[in-house]
Amino acid sequence: MAPRRRRRSVISGRQAPFDMVLTVVKYVIIVILVLFFITRAREAYELGYSIFQENSLDPVGQGQSATITTTAEMSEKDISKLLQKSGLIKSAFVFQVQLRFSDYEGKLQPGTYTLSSDMLPSEIMKEMAGASGESDASAGQSSPSAASASDISEAAESSETTSTAAASADAVETGMGTADNE
Repeated sequence: MAPRRRRRSVISGRQAPFDMVLTVVKYVIIVILVLFFITRAREAYELGYSIFQENSLDPVGQGQSATITTTAEMSEKDISKLLQKSGLIKSAFVFQVQLRFSDYEGKLQPGTYTLSSDMLPSEIMKEMAGASGESDASAGQSSPSAASASDISEAAESSETTSTAAASADAVETGMGTADNE
């Protein structure tokens, strides 16, 4: 029986370094997998954040405008790529997903648009889903989002009248400005 024990100890002595190497390899693989999943989770978070947190490419007032022309044959994917190529959006893929979650999916109209890189993606979608865009043939027409100077002045007068009426009502309610309180 002694030779048999000796044989086991010789085999054990030879396998010990091999088992140690296998253990180290297992831990290295586990660490690599954990790092891989952490990296993928971070990328997924950044993608989700960029989809649901709209940001313009440039700060407001510092954007560069670009004129793009879309045709009826262009898909939403093609339009997204055109917007990215024109420097209006950061990612065509993110714009496509935002478009899918918006009310403008399937509503982008062909036409010529002058857009700016400081516009939010939803503003770009709204502009492109409006009337068929500002084309050279329809230069006399205005887009639905454009307001005339008279509309703006009427809104300002209406707002001032409302503010004055509200201030008078507050003054009467608090008793200020009346001679009865003195």
